[in-house]
Amino acid sequence: MNVASQSPGWQSMATIEIDNSEHSMHELQRIVPSYVRTRECAESPPGYRWVELILEDLNGEFEAKTASDVLAALQIASAMFQTFRIVSGDQWLKRSALA
Repeated sequence: MNVASQSPGWQSMATIEIDNSEHSMHELQRIVPSYVRTRECAESPPGYRWVELILEDLNGEFEAKTASDVLAALQIASAMFQTFRIVSGDQWLKRSALA
């Protein structure tokens, strides 16, 4: 399971919003690669879950590509969720589009 608390050497790359169902959380954990940690945010709007995606603090170019790839994969798989939205971190997708 990817769920872990943040520790030294890891940084938040994005926060996403999904519906508050167990199915969506299961799908998220299935889609997100094992080298990306997920952590539910303490506060989310009613009926939704905000989930932080946390990436190991590595080489800048690798980080950018990994963040972009993970967010792009989640956008492609967004039909698996009743609700999917990138709350923060969409700059990784914009950066990738410029490359």
